Amino acid sequence: MQTETYYLGTEDRILAYIPNCVKDSADGTVPLVLNLHWTSGTPEEQVSENGWLVVSEKEGFLMIAPFYGSYDSVYNHTDYFAEIVKDALKRYPMIDKSRVYVTGFSNGGAAAVALTDQCPELFAAIAPEGWMVGMRDWRAKGADYDMPFQIIQGTDEYTYTTDSGAMAIMRDEQEALSDLMLFNEMAEESFTPDYDATPYWGYPADSTEVLQFDGKDWTVSNYRKDGFTAPFGQLILVQDGIHWARKPHAQLAWDFMKHFRRNEQGEIVEISEEMDMKQVDFSDFPNVELIHADLNSMSDEQLAVLYEQARYCQAMTEADTDTLRELVPEDATFTHMSGRQQTREEYFADIENGNLRYFTIGIDSPVVTVEGDTASATFTSVLNANAYGAAGTYRMSGTHHWEKRDGEWVVAGNSNR
Repeated sequence: MQTETYYLGTEDRILAYIPNCVKDSADGTVPLVLNLHWTSGTPEEQVSENGWLVVSEKEGFLMIAPFYGSYDSVYNHTDYFAEIVKDALKRYPMIDKSRVYVTGFSNGGAAAVALTDQCPELFAAIAPEGWMVGMRDWRAKGADYDMPFQIIQGTDEYTYTTDSGAMAIMRDEQEALSDLMLFNEMAEESFTPDYDATPYWGYPADSTEVLQFDGKDWTVSNYRKDGFTAPFGQLILVQDGIHWARKPHAQLAWDFMKHFRRNEQGEIVEISEEMDMKQVDFSDFPNVELIHADLNSMSDEQLAVLYEQARYCQAMTEADTDTLRELVPEDATFTHMSGRQQTREEYFADIENGNLRYFTIGIDSPVVTVEGDTASATFTSVLNANAYGAAGTYRMSGTHHWEKRDGEWVVAGNSNR
């Protein structure tokens, strides 16, 4: 793990934690977690006491942990936190701006909710632990943004007994949870939390499960939102938990947040389990360059098609006809710039014997359209190649058609070359 310390307009240090596994990552491929410490805490304590250092190295994401003031930091520092994130996107170009998350313990957890209120467009999910405060006005941006949230709370941590004898989280946390539910349109304004029916939280869960850490029950309550398969809200209650940082928090928070990204339109998009991080990581294809490609605005299926297109182009540069045969059905035909047509095997034979030698391929300004089990990728190919003895760089615009067969995207019909 590499640690860098820098400053941004104040004397307060900012620490960047960069796992060894992501140092050489391609631009726009590595998630970022903004990690906010508790009152009187430090960035170093925040990333170690909650288990974040271990999880960051294991899962391959970058962390920014700033030092800042204490009790006045919830809303007074939101502009500063936003500036830190924007600076990090420039300072570390490997960060994927669609997968920026914020977490924190106690005062840091409250700040995560304040950031949801002030600048939700920067983040794809939040994971406050130990304390929250209400949003100043959830209506201001609630109509335009959503925010997946996970909250961890101990049973012996800022809780109280209601008049009816039920247990409930403290009142400023009640306000924050209500605001998050309303912000995400997961509850009606007329809803009244029922702590007798659902102790501590007051909101009935769609599903629950109990995990075990250090001999204690961690009860996970999941809350669903239409259009998403992963829980959009998650409330975790720790048996006998007091107000102190908890080592399992990092892995639980990451396992929740990693399901989401925010696209260029400001929409929360779910990251499918099948593609996971690989869906936006094209570093497997060193001979293929994505040029003017807006990955953040693409859906999972669009990214899956573009990924297979890049895999196809990489195989062309390596004369890897085994991979090409996986992607191209036997009935496919190819049309060259000259108008000459070839069957699949005729085309592959020319690649194998060196008549067609591709060195690098650029995919310029790709537009991917998916309709059910068919898709198209329209872009300009920038070919550094030797084609039948004529070496040079060739630019050719066209549309590549794909179809899903047995759950896999393969080349469909004919393609231009």
